[in-house]
Amino acid sequence: MKKQILYSTLLFISTFGAWADAEIKFTKMIHDFGLITQGKNAEYVFEFENTGDDTLVLQNVRPGCGCTTPRYSTQPIPPGETGEIQVIFNSTGKHGEFNKTVTITSNAINNQEVIYIRGVIVEPNDEAATAKLKNANIALDREVYKIGQIENSTTSNFEITVKNTGSDTLKIIDVKSGCQCIKYSFNQTNGVLPGQSGTLKLEYTPREIGPIESIIVIRTNSKNSETKNLLVTGTSINSAVPTSIMLNQGR
Repeated sequence: MKKQILYSTLLFISTFGAWADAEIKFTKMIHDFGLITQGKNAEYVFEFENTGDDTLVLQNVRPGCGCTTPRYSTQPIPPGETGEIQVIFNSTGKHGEFNKTVTITSNAINNQEVIYIRGVIVEPNDEAATAKLKNANIALDREVYKIGQIENSTTSNFEITVKNTGSDTLKIIDVKSGCQCIKYSFNQTNGVLPGQSGTLKLEYTPREIGPIESIIVIRTNSKNSETKNLLVTGTSINSAVPTSIMLNQGR
């Protein structure tokens, strides 16, 4: 009987132990440097996490060309822990657009992953090319805002962080919604410089009772994407009517 229990225990451990795998998951797989002045180095750090249930080990990190240098640690990374790979691109002797790869080989279940860097190299005194290629780009800290439950015709105030991930000054031209229920103010009236952030303050006032699914359209000076959408969700209620009655009526 004892032998049978021992055998079953070893079988259990070997079976489930065989299922344990490391898994590498990058926060970001592609990085765009935008404009780079010829002769300068551009650097970016790719962050990743071991989302598996076994120790992760980077076995090889291979750049696609001699102009790209990766730096990383070969130390084992336990489950749930993070690591990083620094990628350095040397633009000396190069010009125009570039797309480079770095291939990561590890003991993970997804044992080979590829990260990418790209950008445009301009000559130091080429002001015309620099002006032509410069562009603002908007990124929001969230694309959905859950407003929760709110009384109809009352105002909810909230803030969204706006970041300029482009290479030119970002300007907010207008913020509108189809429900005519939004007012806004922006603390960077002169625009957001590349790499910097600003705060967009919003005042939302529902006009109808029921579920809220309002699309807020943020219009900017970006050449690539003039508009950015923010979805506001929640429920607008009439405080004079019990919520249970409203829910039954909506069935």
